[in-house]
Amino acid sequence: HGAGGDCVGTIEKYADRIIAMHFKDIEMLDPDNKEWYKRLCFRGLDDGNINFDWRAVVKARKKVGYDKWGFIEQDTHRNDPIKELKQSLDLLKQAFAEA
Repeated sequence: HGAGGDCVGTIEKYADRIIAMHFKDIEMLDPDNKEWYKRLCFRGLDDGNINFDWRAVVKARKKVGYDKWGFIEQDTHRNDPIKELKQSLDLLKQAFAEA
Protein backbone atom coordinates (compact mmCIF):
# COMPACT_ATOMS: atom_id res chain seq x y z
CA HIS A 1 0.00 0.00 0.00
CA GLY A 2 2.84 2.39 0.76
CA ALA A 3 3.91 2.16 -2.86
CA GLY A 4 0.39 2.90 -4.05
CA GLY A 5 -0.76 -0.67 -4.57
CA ASP A 6 -4.17 -2.21 -3.95
CA CYS A 7 -3.61 -4.81 -1.22
CA VAL A 8 -7.14 -6.23 -1.23
CA GLY A 9 -7.26 -6.42 -5.02
CA THR A 10 -3.88 -8.14 -5.10
CA ILE A 11 -5.01 -10.72 -2.55
CA GLU A 12 -8.20 -11.41 -4.47
CA LYS A 13 -6.38 -11.72 -7.79
CA TYR A 14 -3.28 -13.64 -6.70
CA ALA A 15 -4.38 -15.56 -3.59
CA ASP A 16 -3.10 -18.86 -4.97
CA ARG A 17 0.38 -17.37 -5.50
CA ILE A 18 0.84 -15.62 -2.14
CA ILE A 19 2.90 -17.57 0.39
CA ALA A 20 3.36 -14.92 3.08
CA MET A 21 1.94 -11.54 4.07
CA HIS A 22 3.31 -8.93 6.40
CA PHE A 23 1.32 -6.34 8.30
CA LYS A 24 2.52 -2.86 9.18
CA ASP A 25 1.33 0.70 9.09
CA ILE A 26 2.92 3.80 7.58
CA GLU A 27 3.60 7.29 8.83
CA MET A 28 3.99 9.73 5.96
CA LEU A 29 6.77 12.19 6.75
CA ASP A 30 7.41 14.08 3.52
CA PRO A 31 5.30 12.87 0.57
CA ASP A 32 7.37 14.79 -1.97
CA ASN A 33 10.76 13.45 -0.93
CA LYS A 34 12.28 11.13 -3.53
CA GLU A 35 14.20 9.11 -0.94
CA TRP A 36 11.72 6.62 0.52
CA TYR A 37 13.31 6.58 3.99
CA LYS A 38 12.76 10.34 4.23
CA ARG A 39 9.30 10.11 2.66
CA LEU A 40 7.79 7.59 5.07
CA CYS A 41 8.40 5.55 8.19
CA PHE A 42 6.95 2.13 8.99
CA ARG A 43 4.90 1.91 12.19
CA GLY A 44 2.87 -0.54 14.23
CA LEU A 45 -0.74 -1.21 13.33
CA ASP A 46 -2.98 1.82 13.88
CA ASP A 47 0.08 4.03 14.52
CA GLY A 48 0.33 5.33 10.95
CA ASN A 49 -1.19 8.48 9.52
CA ILE A 50 -2.26 7.38 6.02
CA ASN A 51 -5.58 5.75 7.01
CA PHE A 52 -4.47 2.36 5.70
CA ASP A 53 -7.33 -0.13 6.17
CA TRP A 54 -5.25 -3.15 7.17
CA ARG A 55 -8.42 -4.74 8.59
CA ALA A 56 -9.73 -5.00 5.01
CA VAL A 57 -6.62 -7.05 4.23
CA VAL A 58 -7.48 -9.41 7.09
CA LYS A 59 -11.02 -9.77 5.72
CA ALA A 60 -9.69 -10.38 2.19
CA ARG A 61 -7.41 -13.13 3.53
CA LYS A 62 -10.39 -14.85 5.06
CA LYS A 63 -12.57 -14.34 1.98
CA VAL A 64 -10.09 -16.15 -0.29
CA GLY A 65 -9.34 -18.85 2.28
CA TYR A 66 -5.72 -17.82 2.78
CA ASP A 67 -4.19 -19.88 5.60
CA LYS A 68 -0.46 -19.41 5.13
CA TRP A 69 2.08 -17.21 6.89
CA GLY A 70 1.30 -13.77 8.24
CA PHE A 71 3.87 -11.56 9.94
CA ILE A 72 3.89 -8.33 11.89
CA GLU A 73 6.65 -6.20 10.43
CA GLN A 74 7.72 -3.13 12.34
CA ASP A 75 10.94 -1.59 11.14
CA THR A 76 11.06 1.41 13.47
CA HIS A 77 9.86 2.15 16.98
CA ARG A 78 8.95 5.31 18.85
CA ASN A 79 8.88 3.58 22.23
CA ASP A 80 9.52 0.14 23.70
CA PRO A 81 9.54 -2.24 20.70
CA ILE A 82 8.07 -5.13 22.72
CA LYS A 83 5.06 -3.02 23.79
CA GLU A 84 4.55 -1.73 20.26
CA LEU A 85 4.72 -5.22 18.77
CA LYS A 86 2.30 -6.51 21.41
CA GLN A 87 -0.12 -3.73 20.49
CA SER A 88 0.06 -4.79 16.83
CA LEU A 89 -0.35 -8.45 17.75
CA ASP A 90 -3.39 -7.74 19.93
CA LEU A 91 -4.99 -5.65 17.17
CA LEU A 92 -4.29 -8.35 14.59
CA LYS A 93 -5.74 -11.08 16.81
CA GLN A 94 -8.87 -9.00 17.34
CA ALA A 95 -9.23 -8.34 13.60
CA PHE A 96 -8.87 -12.06 12.80
CA ALA A 97 -11.49 -12.92 15.41
CA GLU A 98 -13.92 -10.39 13.92
CA ALA A 99 -13.24 -11.22 10.23
